Amino acid sequence: MQKGRQLNAVLRFDEVSFRYRRHLVFEGFSFDFSQFPVALLGPNGAGKSTLIGLSAATERARRGRIEVAGVSTESAAGRKEIRRTVSAVAQAPTGMRGLSVRELVAYTAWLKGMSHREAWDESEHALELVGLTRLSDRPSLGLSGGELRRAAIAGALCSRPTLLLLDESTVGLDPAQRESVIDTIATLSTRIPILYSTHEVDDLWSFARGVVVLDAGTVSFAGTVDEFYALAQRGETPRERASSAYARALKTTSPSTR
Repeated sequence: MQKGRQLNAVLRFDEVSFRYRRHLVFEGFSFDFSQFPVALLGPNGAGKSTLIGLSAATERARRGRIEVAGVSTESAAGRKEIRRTVSAVAQAPTGMRGLSVRELVAYTAWLKGMSHREAWDESEHALELVGLTRLSDRPSLGLSGGELRRAAIAGALCSRPTLLLLDESTVGLDPAQRESVIDTIATLSTRIPILYSTHEVDDLWSFARGVVVLDAGTVSFAGTVDEFYALAQRGETPRERASSAYARALKTTSPSTR
């Protein structure tokens, strides 16, 4: 795993348009993500998962340009390079019958183009980073929800990505499992740029540097965590303040998004 990677690697959208059949998700969307780690907030249908798919080049825009760490989606070679160097973890990762936890992690890296030997060697370090070394020989189908999310993150890390994209990685977890995943994200955020899509606004202070609120395919707020919480008008607990700030962010256009 590489250390000391530039944490301000830019994810750039330039006049991007995308639709699913008749449903328009983005139209002329332009935005630079540069304040990593960044939490991506927004209601269901705002375009968060689509943005992650476009960033990983698993979805292709109808128009416009997406750039990750200087590599553009405009060419087939660029899209292939982004798919190799950007790792995304879906909302509901699963284990695989017959594979141990370490084998599953190494298999994920192999799918990214690493050699079997390199993927196997890297899997040991990745599992250590997410705190799952003791479970490396356990059947992957026997993991709890939180352990499975952390194993999926380990698999994403194996290929030494330039950007790690996490889509609702704590959804459906109990409080203890959720805390373990958030702790893992916070630890990794010092090593690699992370964009984390979430509905859990009270987790932001644990790991995020920047906050971007997406609503109906547009950015309604972008700023630091402190600027986000400064929107709050009420609340004594972190959850109450975050919920208040989020409600205002959905109605606000911050200067950096104009």
